[in-house]
Amino acid sequence: MAVMNPEAISTELLARFRGRVTTSCPTYPESIHLEVTDAHGSIWGLGLWYADFFPTDTAAILGKTVVSADVDEQTETLIVGFSDGSDFRIVPDPCDYADEWWELFTPEDMVLGYCPGGRWRLAKATDPR
Repeated sequence: MAVMNPEAISTELLARFRGRVTTSCPTYPESIHLEVTDAHGSIWGLGLWYADFFPTDTAAILGKTVVSADVDEQTETLIVGFSDGSDFRIVPDPCDYADEWWELFTPEDMVLGYCPGGRWRLAKATDPR
């Protein structure tokens, strides 16, 4: 059985997370769901829990093109950069002890989760937690 290293694979997956935001909608409770369609027509999903996000207006993100995605190691903030120079940020609440702050669903049915303390979780999207 091959052992996956979520830290190494996370960099690769974030580097591939590029394309046009085709869905940007609010979710419960006070959260957001994004879908990005890449150059191959594949769909990526980004969801979050127990974290703040900016901008909070879902319409402000729709139609933008993702050109970068990185995690600031000091603040644990996910910064998704757009081609127009603006960005979307997921800012974790350090007082919240959630299992994960956000998840990125790949076209290959993998899910990359970012957890408190800079921990990564990588699994098949169909696997139970």
